[in-house]
Amino acid sequence: PKPELYDDYRKLLEHKGLDAVIIATPDHHHKENLLAAMAADKHAYCEKPLSHTIEEGKEMVAAVRKAKKIVQVGNQRHSGAHWARARDVVQSSDFGELVWVKVWDCRNWIKRDPFMPPKGFDEAKAGVNWDAFLGSAKKVPFDPVRYWAWRWYWDYAGGLITDIGAHQLDIVQWLGGVDAPKSVTANGGVYRFKHWETPDVVHGVWDYGKFVATFAVEFVNGFDGVGATFYGTKQTLHCDADAGGSIKLFDTIDKFVPTMKPKAEWKVENETPLHVRNWLDAVKAGKDPSSPIELGHRVITAAHLANMAYRTGKKVVWDAQKEQVVS
Repeated sequence: PKPELYDDYRKLLEHKGLDAVIIATPDHHHKENLLAAMAADKHAYCEKPLSHTIEEGKEMVAAVRKAKKIVQVGNQRHSGAHWARARDVVQSSDFGELVWVKVWDCRNWIKRDPFMPPKGFDEAKAGVNWDAFLGSAKKVPFDPVRYWAWRWYWDYAGGLITDIGAHQLDIVQWLGGVDAPKSVTANGGVYRFKHWETPDVVHGVWDYGKFVATFAVEFVNGFDGVGATFYGTKQTLHCDADAGGSIKLFDTIDKFVPTMKPKAEWKVENETPLHVRNWLDAVKAGKDPSSPIELGHRVITAAHLANMAYRTGKKVVWDAQKEQVVS
């Protein structure tokens, strides 16, 4: 039979026999959606980035643990066996001490921006409920660009740093064996897509005490693609994370040369179906999935701190134990 359609998620949560929901709304709706799902006693898969602010994330963690439901956050790389193998390598004695992680995501949207309104888009014909879209965000007149490109407006999201950082900072912290940075700085700007509020080119630097991580993300030139490099004092792990890519391990205690063959190499798989399956299995087993609520909160907190640094133009120092900005 055809599925029932709802224009109010609260009515959906009353659906008879419903066990679990997938939350794939704009970022600024995630908290209210998840809290409602917990109150309705439903398991949930919440797309990344988990929260719109650090404070929202704290509320979401508390609500999930109080409800005792199974929640998977959409940091799907955490269900990739290829990343788990990479973690074992980086944390081995053969790798030496991890001193630097470099992650990046570079795409070219100059010719086609997939989040621009289709030609002739009509609010009424499309059945847009603008008030529902705005939710708790400030009230503004309908804007088709805001509606389609909501990721690039501070009222609804955190731009590239949270949208892409949810993946890249996940592997930084997971493979690096850390939960939170000590401090963050960020630089960038809106250089090409002038309708964006959030930067279209931005670089962040996270000091994790044991090592430093740099993240470069931009959607104006796709030359570098998507990837990560983990630099140890003995070995280097290079990850080409584009579709069909691979992870290569090199011995680099001596000078690296381009002709050097990797010590080991393995393929990058599509983690998304693995991540959804992991959630379903966890629901059935009544145990935490690979990316539980606390992990999703920790990862996106690191991204929120970078946006804070970008917007203030200052270095942000973080107390992970108290979950507070020190300065």
